[in-house]
Amino acid sequence: MERVEEEGGARGFAKESEVMKMSYESPIRVIENDLNKSIEDNVMAVVLSYGIEVDREELMRALRFDREQYDRGYRDGLADRYNRPVVPYQIGNRWHCGECSTAVGRFWQYCQNCGRRIGWIDVDIEDSDERKR
Repeated sequence: MERVEEEGGARGFAKESEVMKMSYESPIRVIENDLNKSIEDNVMAVVLSYGIEVDREELMRALRFDREQYDRGYRDGLADRYNRPVVPYQIGNRWHCGECSTAVGRFWQYCQNCGRRIGWIDVDIEDSDERKR
C-alpha cells in the first residue's frame, strides 16, 4: 500500500477506501452470518412446505421483531422479579430470606446470597412463628 506525505510531514494512507480493504472480519462473525443464512433458508422451506406464500425479507423482519419483543419482555420480567421485595420468614429466633433461605439480619435491606430486597414492612414481627414452606 502506498503511503503519502501530507503537509507538515504527517503520513497517511493514499485513499480512505484502501483502509477499508485492510479491515479484518472475525471468523466467528463469518460463521454467524452463515448460520443465520442457513436458519433463514430452513424457516422459508418450512413455511413454503405448508403452502404459505410470503415475502422472505418481510418474514425475516417479522421474526427478528418478534424475537426482540420476547427478549425485551423477558428482561422486564426479570427486572420486576428482582425489584419486588421478598418476605422473610423466621425459624426459632433467626430470620431467613424467602427466596434462597439464607439467614439474614433483622435490619438488612438485601440478602447477601441472592441479592433480593427484603420486605420487612410485610412482616408482623410479634405474630410470626415458624413458617412452613
